[in-house]
Amino acid sequence: MIDKYKTKNIDFLSLKNLIWIVVAQVAIIFLLPGGGVWWFDYIADNSTTYNMVMYAIETLFVVLLFTFSSIIKKDYQKTGILSLLAIFNFGGVFYLKTHDLIPNNIIAWFHPVTLSLFFSFIIYSDWKKALMGYFFGLFFSLAPLMGSLVPILFFQLWANSHLNHQAQKKASAFISRMYMYYIIMLIFTILQVSIVNHLAFSPRMMLSHEIESFAIIAALVICYYLLWDYLNSYYQGHKNVLFYFSFIPIIWIIPLIVILIKGNKSIVNK
Repeated sequence: MIDKYKTKNIDFLSLKNLIWIVVAQVAIIFLLPGGGVWWFDYIADNSTTYNMVMYAIETLFVVLLFTFSSIIKKDYQKTGILSLLAIFNFGGVFYLKTHDLIPNNIIAWFHPVTLSLFFSFIIYSDWKKALMGYFFGLFFSLAPLMGSLVPILFFQLWANSHLNHQAQKKASAFISRMYMYYIIMLIFTILQVSIVNHLAFSPRMMLSHEIESFAIIAALVICYYLLWDYLNSYYQGHKNVLFYFSFIPIIWIIPLIVILIKGNKSIVNK
């Protein structure tokens, strides 16, 4: 049976969806003061009420990580299933960690951030994106939830985006590209810190330098693969100078300016 969501024309990179990511980012800043790492630290130092409230708030954000794609697809049955998976995953990791039943160096492999993308794609039998999502999530599980929220949510839009030979609106095209470049530069920065300077990106997780390096490189390769796929659709297969400039840090500001001036309408009309 063909999955109806594989053929349904959904504008994942619409301005509305991009704005929801901004709203989520603002919300986590105000609602989760610990940035998503409070439960790794000193639970006993806080009141029970505070811990319960923070746990509930973080659970909501974890559920969002799992369900963002299915919410956009208005697939409420799968949204419910993914919500339960998110609650059990986060609850299990929380329990194991706060009771000192597992060491930090294995948490990343089944951390909610690691598994959120895997489950959000595997539920639609999309094994390729699920595998990419797992390794992308593995890298961002090393960061606080406040830092991983936007990349994980945007990955779901990015990986699902299909421009279908139509001109993307200027605003959504510009913001989408900015998110792509933000994530890529974030990974390049961590690559500089961890691989070049040999500093631990996430000492809290206690992963070996080799595994941490693998996660960084894998995330970067995945981003450039998705960027190539997106740009190939955006420029409608025309490998012009803007296409190639769009891959190069700093120089990619040129195609960004062009987006603001005329979008990709002239390309589509060729």
